Amino acid sequence: MNRLKRYFLLTYIISFLIGCNQNPSASNKSEISDADAAVESSTVENKVLTKRNIQTQTSLSKLQGIWKGQKDLNQSIPYRIQYNKKTLDILCIEGICDEGGNDNSVLELSYLGFLDKNEEEILKNKESYDTNSLQNEGKVMVRLLKNDINVDENYSFDSFFYTTKLTSSYMYDEELYNQSSFLRIDALPKEIFIKLKSRSKADNVTYIKEFNIQEQSKKVKITADKTFFYTEMSEASKRKAFLVKNDTAYLEDINDDWVKVYYDGKIVSGGYIKRSDIKVLE
Repeated sequence: MNRLKRYFLLTYIISFLIGCNQNPSASNKSEISDADAAVESSTVENKVLTKRNIQTQTSLSKLQGIWKGQKDLNQSIPYRIQYNKKTLDILCIEGICDEGGNDNSVLELSYLGFLDKNEEEILKNKESYDTNSLQNEGKVMVRLLKNDINVDENYSFDSFFYTTKLTSSYMYDEELYNQSSFLRIDALPKEIFIKLKSRSKADNVTYIKEFNIQEQSKKVKITADKTFFYTEMSEASKRKAFLVKNDTAYLEDINDDWVKVYYDGKIVSGGYIKRSDIKVLE
């Protein structure tokens, strides 16, 4: 009987010791918790540093070109042309920018650049800044309007897109006021290009020239003796209009067999042509 008691006592002691090893003390738990917190803090710091590095690498020279933004709550589509410090924002209200008489587009001129000051300081002394103040690089992105100045400390940038709240004043978004992500595109859509040409006469501003749109757009050169326009990407939609060898056209879209282009001649005409009949110009 005594042997049986000693056996149970020994078994209990062994079980107790094993249990202690499997359950760390409060002190050990605290140390583990502190270690986890340190790792989490380090991760957050790295994310902040990464964002700062992205901003540091951004410059006005990298924002040059033609961009398309995401729709706002009203389904309005923004386009942006950046040429040096000059910015042209084109907003297709409710997504409508057709070539007909319904002009549902809004144009807004401004200047874009960077400053090495914080937002509070800039807004406090905003009357003292002009286009000469804007730099190629800096801490914050700044947009100068005729009678106002906008600042964005939280923009983000990548090679092909950037996000900023410095967009058209006519954009509407309840949650992210005026914020949009802009994607770099090869050329303006044909209907926007036509709008700019017609608005140039009314506004007495040659937008195509002022914003160097011809040079900032990707174009194609016709290599065939003659290539016909198609309404759709199919042989059945062939039209009478055509381009001839060495003509250059603006490139809207490209796929394996077809390209979508428009040609700026006496009138702006466009559609699909066969990819085998062109060469994309760099």
